[in-house]
Amino acid sequence: MEEETVFSVKTSKRGVFDMDKLYSAVMKWYKSHDFKAVETKHKDKPDAYGGRQLYHEWTGDAKVTSYIRFFTDVVFELREATPVEIKKDNKKLKKTRARINITINSKTVADWRKVFEKGPFLKRFEKLVNKYFKKKEISSHQGQLVAWSSELHNTLKKLLEMETAG
Repeated sequence: MEEETVFSVKTSKRGVFDMDKLYSAVMKWYKSHDFKAVETKHKDKPDAYGGRQLYHEWTGDAKVTSYIRFFTDVVFELREATPVEIKKDNKKLKKTRARINITINSKTVADWRKVFEKGPFLKRFEKLVNKYFKKKEISSHQGQLVAWSSELHNTLKKLLEMETAG
């Protein structure tokens, strides 16, 4: 089983944003790319600044082929989170004021069924297979995962009203 991280990014912001939209965007992204996603951690506790400290972690995986699988983890860490109400176009909107860190990590796993894990000879043979026979296929799928992960990152930055460079 060979893992390779192909996308890793952390975005930080301090301000007002719609937490529900961020959450929905992550779930929509997982679903649109056929990932099976689960929230693996959820914490909510008071912090020293009078707000809340929130932590949400999701893990998702998608079977690409019988040999390759994608894994993408998304983490939201909020500090000093307080609910606020703002007016926009004569409407009251419920938002969150906080410091937020968003981390996205995506990796590919070759031989996810662990066919080559049955002995030292097979483990060495896996390296040859990945290097010479499956390299082009693995690289192609890695490029796809990078593009999808970048799409999620840009969507979240847009919801946080941050500029996207490039």
